Amino acid sequence: MMFMYDLGMLKKARKLVRAGYQPSNFSELLGVPEDEAERIYNVALAQVRYGDKFSRPYVLDINSGRLATHELVADYHARRLKTNKIVDLGCGVGIQLISFARYSRFALGVELDKDRVDMAKQNIEIAGVNNAQVINADIFSKEVKDKLGDFDIAFSDPARPYSVDVRTLDSCKPDPRQVLKFYSDVGIDFAFDIPPQIRRERVDIEMKKEFEYISLRGSLNRLTLYLGDLAEVDRSVVVLPGGHRLMFDSSLARDVQESKPKKYLYDVDGAVVASGLIPELQDITGTALVFKDSRRVVLTSDNEVDSPFFRSRYLLLATGNLNDIIRAMKSENMGKAVLRFSVPPHKYYEKKHNIEKELKGNRTGFIFKFSSAYALAMKL
Repeated sequence: MMFMYDLGMLKKARKLVRAGYQPSNFSELLGVPEDEAERIYNVALAQVRYGDKFSRPYVLDINSGRLATHELVADYHARRLKTNKIVDLGCGVGIQLISFARYSRFALGVELDKDRVDMAKQNIEIAGVNNAQVINADIFSKEVKDKLGDFDIAFSDPARPYSVDVRTLDSCKPDPRQVLKFYSDVGIDFAFDIPPQIRRERVDIEMKKEFEYISLRGSLNRLTLYLGDLAEVDRSVVVLPGGHRLMFDSSLARDVQESKPKKYLYDVDGAVVASGLIPELQDITGTALVFKDSRRVVLTSDNEVDSPFFRSRYLLLATGNLNDIIRAMKSENMGKAVLRFSVPPHKYYEKKHNIEKELKGNRTGFIFKFSSAYALAMKL
């Protein structure tokens, strides 16, 4: 029997969560049995923590909320994969499935966890879509395989550990390679969300593939792997909510040399950094590379330029050793420093304090560290 949450009850529960009430209070305050109160508390807590990902009060548990695709990303996936019939293998509480239903003629979700199947069905009702269905089944079952003969596209966002030393496909549950093997005779195109930090050479799938790095408001959010006919280019970057796209260009040199900082500095979006499409970004912006490591890339130019692939833009004020930077900050009436270079986390505030202790101004300076010198900049 399907369990349905009372949306009015959940609204009251969210207010109680925000007010600091504990699960032990919920049964009495809401007038429900203790086991039901615990379920309501868990959903309300998830809604409070992760509700800003969605435009509607979807029902979800804490783990689903943490891992659920942001609605803007789900909508982008659905637009790119728009088709006749699409299946979401391991659909969880149905957030991505709902977006698929908005753009494709029919969307099927398959989920093994019965509680999440119930949540997905209720979320479909909350969303008001009538062309989506969820079934409680194992994606490796003959029952599911037999259903997909006339489907065009299969999508899967496999579960993966929150933290792991080395990201590989082995850590994905289910492993995309096992999914591809099981459905190899069905004749369906596949796309997977895989760990964004995974190195491309570790994705040992012998098919035409595209790695699409998705940025959400300046930070790397998703890495989608498109296979076969769904792959359009070797790799790409999409920034949301704008939808701007940067694509791999094989004609560009990859061994770009660092130059000295010029008048303007640009902190590059993390998705571009992860994708390695720095030459492509330089080509369309006319910028030079001033700094690059595994986490940050800074470009520079004599004339100010803008790009949706820049996280932030700065005006260079001074370069030199750290004492030179502190003197420049004093002359610019600065009192706060933001360090835009790598510092061990336990040393960051000590380093910041040592810079700020002689400053008395009210402006903020951004300090970069390049191979040749420090640089002080003002954010534009």
